[in-house]
Amino acid sequence: MTLGRERTRDSAIVTVAGARPGVVTRSTIYEGVIYAGTAIVFGAIAIAVTSATIAVGAEISVVRVLDGLPG
Repeated sequence: MTLGRERTRDSAIVTVAGARPGVVTRSTIYEGVIYAGTAIVFGAIAIAVTSATIAVGAEISVVRVLDGLPG
């Protein structure tokens, strides 16, 4: 089952259960915001761990590693 079919099925179930039309739209927006927030948090954790590992291996400070990141 594809994601589109699942979303259509879920939308139909919520509508039959009596939800107002905007509920499905808001839930989709909230889901996107949660995914984006999770990606940002995990990205920050990955950068922190990677920077610390590089700093230990290169025997330099983490601040110097982070200063060298593009941005």
